Amino acid sequence: PIILSTWEDECKKDFFDEFDKYNNIKIIRNIKPQSNFNVDFQTLSTNEALSFAKSKNINYCLKTRTDTRIYKKNSIFFLKNLLKNFPIKEKYNALKNRIITCSIDTRKYRVYGLSDIFIFGETTNLEKYFEVENYISSLEKHFGKYPCIIKETAVINEIFLCARYLKNSNITLNWELEDWWKYCGKIFCVVDSSDFDF
Repeated sequence: PIILSTWEDECKKDFFDEFDKYNNIKIIRNIKPQSNFNVDFQTLSTNEALSFAKSKNINYCLKTRTDTRIYKKNSIFFLKNLLKNFPIKEKYNALKNRIITCSIDTRKYRVYGLSDIFIFGETTNLEKYFEVENYISSLEKHFGKYPCIIKETAVINEIFLCARYLKNSNITLNWELEDWWKYCGKIFCVVDSSDFDF
């Protein structure tokens, strides 16, 4: 199934009505949060879609943006096989499986710079990754007051999401590149975007 989690005021009603006849397409219309930070919009809309998927017993989800496309057939099977062939180490078993992302906007030299353009994994893992908690309060709880910079890394957007996920998984962060690279190898899986014609 395709789940589009969007905003109530962004599309006309007749656009939404067009999709009512399709069983494999679900459109969720959310009310925008009162926030100045894009990450609050992203976590709310993504989490609503993941909650719906979980209610339908969908065990794996692929989160993408609406301005992207995947052209390679059987990409979901490819991603699920990556999870099977690269299991997470016993030390991180609480996470169940890795989270897979693509090479587009995942940065080697940006600490905890996991791209949020394309993320695949178990639905429960992704719910944890896109936990709905106000950015400012979550930032203060985990990292410090806004604007927060740790060892020359601004804790914003994708960096905030990745670092919060690791911290919520009881992983100690030292905000060094070597630490980021270690978790890329142990907890995440970065796939070249050409592998699924993204």
